[in-house]
Amino acid sequence: MSTLLVISRLKHLNELGAKEILLDSCNRWNKNTKFLKAYLIIDSKGTISVLTEWSLLCRYGINDAQLEQHFSNFAKGTSEFFRRMEREISDSTGYFG
Repeated sequence: MSTLLVISRLKHLNELGAKEILLDSCNRWNKNTKFLKAYLIIDSKGTISVLTEWSLLCRYGINDAQLEQHFSNFAKGTSEFFRRMEREISDSTGYFG
């Protein structure tokens, strides 16, 4: 099976003190979204990163238009997720307000 995996990353969120909010935001997004997934990782220094991930099965090939459409969907979905996450953090902490 051939899979194209695209990942975006937003890091240095530990100063927000909003780990639970971020985790809840990722969980809500994943529950309601089929293709784009979001998750947290915390490195050895305690830095929290939020990642979005999009997998595309390419076993039988993919043409340029299909690839462009999938990247466009990934970019739109990622942007929507990060805007939603920013609102949730702002509502809870006032950080982005």
